[in-house]
Parts: sequence; C-alpha cells; structure tokens
Amino acid sequence: MKKIVIAKLKTSNLKNIHAGVIFDQWNFSMREETAIEDTSTIKEKACNLQIFQEDNTSYIGNIYIGHVRDVVKNIEAAFVEFCEGTVGYLSLKNINPVFLNKKNTDKVCEGDNIIVQVAKDRIRTKDAVLTGNFELAGRFLVITHGKTGISVSAKIRDEQYKKEIREKLENFMEHNLPVAGRYSVIVRTEGYHAGTEEIEKELLELNAEYQRIIELAETRQKYYLLKLAEMPVLRFVKSGIEQERECEIVTDDEKIYKYLSEQKIHELYQGCRLRFYEDALLPLYKLYNLEGIFYETYSSKVWLKSGAFLVIEYTEALTVIDVNTGKCERGKSKETTFFQINLEAALEIARQIRIRNISGIIIVDFIDMETEEYTKRLLEYMREIVNKDSVKTTVVDITKLHLMEITRKKTTDRIQKIEQIF
Repeated sequence: MKKIVIAKLKTSNLKNIHAGVIFDQWNFSMREETAIEDTSTIKEKACNLQIFQEDNTSYIGNIYIGHVRDVVKNIEAAFVEFCEGTVGYLSLKNINPVFLNKKNTDKVCEGDNIIVQVAKDRIRTKDAVLTGNFELAGRFLVITHGKTGISVSAKIRDEQYKKEIREKLENFMEHNLPVAGRYSVIVRTEGYHAGTEEIEKELLELNAEYQRIIELAETRQKYYLLKLAEMPVLRFVKSGIEQERECEIVTDDEKIYKYLSEQKIHELYQGCRLRFYEDALLPLYKLYNLEGIFYETYSSKVWLKSGAFLVIEYTEALTVIDVNTGKCERGKSKETTFFQINLEAALEIARQIRIRNISGIIIVDFIDMETEEYTKRLLEYMREIVNKDSVKTTVVDITKLHLMEITRKKTTDRIQKIEQIF
C-alpha cells in the first residue's frame, strides 16, 4: 500500500517545519526478461520528498491582477507587479492575456493591468515566473486560457479512448459552452477512470469558475488576488494519490489533519484513507526513519544493494551522476554484470532525482558497455521509469561518450540542507 506521510520535524530553533514523504513500491520490471536481480523488489521506499516551512510562502497557482511595470522587447518579456512590491517575469511568447484596461492594440504595454498566474516561485536571485495563460485544474480536467483544442494526458496510452473522449467533449462543448473557444481542455490521467458524465460535469464547473474570475477581474484593481491556490501540502498529497490504488495518508499535525479532512481528500479518492498519528514515545518522523532519508538526500554517495555506488555532484549549470562498480562482485560475464549494475543504478537514479527534486540538465555516466543491445535496453528502461514521475522528465539520448542526457522541468528549488533538525 502506498503511504503519504506528513510529519512534524524536531527543530532546535522551534520553527514549524514539516516533511512530506511518499512511500511506494519502487519496482519497474523491464518488458523483456533480463538477468538482473533484486530491482523488482516489493519493498516500499521513499520516492518523493518535500519540505514545508511556515515562513516560506508559496505563490504557485495564485491568480492575480498584475500591473505591467516594464516591457523588455529584445527578450520578449515583461516584468509584472502582481503583489505590491513583488515583481514577476512574464514571457510574451505565445501569450493571449486578459486585458483589464482600455486598449488599442493586443500587445502588452507598460501600465497595462492583466490577469496573471504564478507558475514558479522566486528562487534566490530569480524573480517569480508568471503566465498570462492561467490554468484551472480539476480532478479529471485542466483548462488553460489563451489556448484552444482538446488534448489527453500523454500517460494515457489507449488511442481508442483518446479519440472517443475528444469527440465526446467537442460535441459537449459545442452545445453547452458558448465561450469554450477561449480556453483549451486537457484530460488528466485520472480522467481515464472516470465516466463521461463525471468529466462533463467537471467541465461545466471549471467553465463557471473561469467566467467568475473574468467577471471579478473586471470590477477589481491591480494586485487583487482573484484565486488562492491550494495549500502546498494538499498539492503534495494529491500528487501521490493514484486512482484505483489503496493509499494511506498519515500525519501527526492536528491542523494539517483537520485541513485534509475538510478537503474530504479521503472521500474523493476510492481506497484512500486519512489517519491521525498520536504516540508520545515514538514520533512519526522516527517511525518512518526520516532522519535516514534526509541523510541520504544530503549525501553525495549513494550505495546500491549490489555493492556498486552513485556519486551525485551539483554544479551551477547541471547535475552530474557517476556510476561506479565499487564492491560489486563480477560474474562470469563482465558485460552482463555491467548491464545488471547499470539497470540497478538507473532505478536508483530515477528515485534520487525525485527525492532530491533535481531539475534542469542531468548527465549520467553509466559503466561503459560494448554491447549495443544492452545500451539500447538501458535507454528504454530509463525512459520507462521516468515516465512515472509527476514532473516532466525527458531522457534525451546517450552520447558518443556514453553519457546519458536527462532533462527535468524545474518547478521548485532542489531539496536544501536544513540545519538544526532532529
């Protein structure tokens, strides 16, 4: 059973810090039989980690009336003040914003008031990233202003279903939603398990919310918060829940337990239950060994069961991961042994990328293999694993120098070391 744990951390400075950890069966068997052992273990492992600090306010998902402070034509961008004194970066490429002031042009100009949504929080010296193509997400659908068409999650492989749901939604929108041409519709992965009526009902609800936001914006001034996004802890919990899979959410924080209960998260998802943990002798963070998980996250060396190990190093431009044979005993075939180690390493690398929240460019130096078929299968295996990541991750290719290139979308900063905990 998948477990989502939200635990209070022990801190010497008395700050309220929580850790969210998703434990799941970390097993991805290759479609073809291989000689590798122990990579299909059913042992639950931490595969997602997030820190929640009360003094770290997140704006992601919030929708505001922004005021354009400056337009920089040579980079096709604008700097928009969305809260008083808080500026964000807005790309002007492929944008169709909602203007709230009188205009003689469809171009974004200094002094305009427009609807913006925060896509990324401010990270160190970089401003928050904004978009004029704001999104409204439901359980089964996402609608995006400024775009058109109906698309289906890439994780849904059923081509017949994709064709049928597009046709049904096109017909439904044509007869029931006269303003539907102002936004696009994406059927989320969970939509695959929902009935057509459920999806159509949610589309009507999202459409009503979309119109309310537009109408409200027309009567309000700059910096007004049009929609407050879900709390980060709720987004984290939802990211770990899968339809038709048993899941338990455990927390030892009364406020978080009450909040999740009010959201009826355990009622919306079949097979999901919410539990409040109470034990003065054994804190929740100790029960699930969060100290060990944090130690692993901060360490540059990660040992594998075979005796091989990974070395993970961060640079300003990219992350480098090196696979080493270490104490691994070689079998009769050196090439087969290297292939087994690389498969085991690939599985662990995908997990480390997720729990450390590594993003951007990732270069992996696997152990060199002379057999081209093994290299091809390793590439396919890695693509299969990262496809399960909720954050968009792409395995590009293996270069002539036998380096695997991976990119991962940046949403929040990498997990940083927090002093004075435990």
